[in-house]
Amino acid sequence: MKTHCFLNRYTCSLALASSLLLFALPRVVHAKTRVQVEDFRLSGSMDIIITAGEMTQLLWRNIDARDRLEIYFSNTTLPQDSFAFLVSGSCKIEDDNFFRLNWTVSRASGSGQWEFSFEGKGLAATRAALFSSLDSLLAPLNITTEPDSAGIVVNNIYLGYSPLQIAYFPIGQHHIKTTTFTGLTTEDSFLLTRDTTTFHFTLSEDEEFAYLKLLTPPVCHLYVGGIRLNPDKNNTFVFEPGEREIRLVSPQYGTRYVTFDFVAGDTLEVSFFNHRPGW
Repeated sequence: MKTHCFLNRYTCSLALASSLLLFALPRVVHAKTRVQVEDFRLSGSMDIIITAGEMTQLLWRNIDARDRLEIYFSNTTLPQDSFAFLVSGSCKIEDDNFFRLNWTVSRASGSGQWEFSFEGKGLAATRAALFSSLDSLLAPLNITTEPDSAGIVVNNIYLGYSPLQIAYFPIGQHHIKTTTFTGLTTEDSFLLTRDTTTFHFTLSEDEEFAYLKLLTPPVCHLYVGGIRLNPDKNNTFVFEPGEREIRLVSPQYGTRYVTFDFVAGDTLEVSFFNHRPGW
């Protein structure tokens, strides 16, 4: 790959370090896993008359789990979501508030199913067992890409830009597609477990693309077609070959419009103040 430097090189400064650090920070997504609970089959001796639906909602009422789970019952419609869990089971209540439960948790996508059971006294212990079963099927997910700031789509659902962190995500096999603004794309799959939670995907540099490295100071941002682009951790942007107008915006010095004729495989080094003849 050839590198052409048309502009003055500046000494790396604190401003550059701060700029790169901001781009490298992970984007934290606060996502909740949807759970559709069917009415549990109810049996046993009870001191009060209660319907299966009422008992199911009583079992699955847990305020502490609201940070990671959204519980839906059989009288509500679950939004389309390939990450969701479906739960069904049975509950037998014996004298002295003793519970016997069997339940099944499956992925809405049909890619996984797990069986659980519990025997114990008291509603609090029973609830703890139910929610513990769901927690055992969640794990943190960390996705990084090279270059950074690639759009991430998992199981056909857009999650955000890399680097990406999600505190609670369903374990199992997932399909991922990552794409840069210029269309550089990779598709793969990953198996999330409680022990394997970090995944890195490389969108390899291709001679079919051209590259622009933004030099600082001064700090400035790069726009194409009114959209601000995010560079990778090396402050480099990827473009398809051809002529393209770029807008450089500096908080201190204003705006400049420049036009490049990008050549496949080449890297241009650019700063706000310096440019080659012909701009």
